[in-house]
Amino acid sequence: AFFIPHHSSVFQNENPVLSHPNHMKFFLLRSFCSESLIRNNPLGRIVHSHQDANHFRMAVVQAQSSLLYFGFQSTIPKLRDIFRTSSLLLDGRSDLKTMDAPFDPPEDRYKQGSGDHKTVAKLKCALISSFDEVVHLRTNFRLGQLLSIFKDKVTK
Repeated sequence: AFFIPHHSSVFQNENPVLSHPNHMKFFLLRSFCSESLIRNNPLGRIVHSHQDANHFRMAVVQAQSSLLYFGFQSTIPKLRDIFRTSSLLLDGRSDLKTMDAPFDPPEDRYKQGSGDHKTVAKLKCALISSFDEVVHLRTNFRLGQLLSIFKDKVTK
């Protein structure tokens, strides 16, 4: 588990919101991110006209990416949960324009300066960035293992 050292200024802050005496806040944030993406959208549908929901999803993905960056989601089951949900959102085949109408993307949607699709595109870019973060995490882990083996061989 993650713990902040006792001598850290955030360990025993007088404000309980800013205090981090244990890993519970990070656990709660990780659980919130995972559950809010899965439970609120089990089929991975993105409704392009629901701007507030899409902005919320983007904030959740960014928080999840931060947790990945700091190593709070580094186990295989946790990564599997992230990928399962994120891949559904990235798929796009079940996207809807409105709750009643399927999404039929216009040919020139990338040339347009605004629109519902722009928020969805930013969301999907954030998801891809999250995947990239996992790739870097795994690469750093492998590199660390390789350097450890090299060090053991050299120091013997």
